[in-house]
Amino acid sequence: MVLAADDHGVHRGHAVFDTLAIIEGRVYLLDAHLARFFNSAAAAGLTLPFSRSQVRRVVLETAAAGAAMDGSVRVWLGAGRGGYGLSARECRRPSLHVAVYTPAAGTDARLLTPEGDPDGLALYTARSVPPPDAWAAGIKSTNYLRNALAQAEAEARGFDLGVFADPETGIVTEAVNASVGIITAEKELVIPPWDRALPGVTAQRVADLLPSASFFF
Repeated sequence: MVLAADDHGVHRGHAVFDTLAIIEGRVYLLDAHLARFFNSAAAAGLTLPFSRSQVRRVVLETAAAGAAMDGSVRVWLGAGRGGYGLSARECRRPSLHVAVYTPAAGTDARLLTPEGDPDGLALYTARSVPPPDAWAAGIKSTNYLRNALAQAEAEARGFDLGVFADPETGIVTEAVNASVGIITAEKELVIPPWDRALPGVTAQRVADLLPSASFFF
């Protein structure tokens, strides 16, 4: 896959993306992820020149071509090529990229496999950067600088994963690349509100599977 340097998704960050898990050869929650992808695109002022069914087919065909039984498929939509200015008017058409990948050699698979780690993960509340505001949190854009800095801060202190918390209220909003859920002593599952976090597709699936549980969105 080749990314053009004059694509506004590259040099301006005018792009959105989504990541879907491939588990035992199947793309998990494809339609739910595509719905979030299209919602992010609309919020970012990006219009795909293809229908949702066409994008769905491309994702499935790419996943099949990748031949990965377990991995991920990621889809990006950028404003497109056209120049190095700021206005999207110079872009000829949006750019869609899809790639399949598996954990690289040496990667800590605890964070990437469905089985996870029976000992759990050590979380660290980031202090170097604040959590996204309500507007930014609802768009899965390619601007993950805040997330990368928060993760680097967590790793520098010996933790596995960084999480964001509202500096005024102390309320946890989300992890750097995952939704957060807490099981209380009363056996209630508490999920932080999504007014300051990206709506989690997997978290919503958990809510659907456990209708009798208590959720605080």
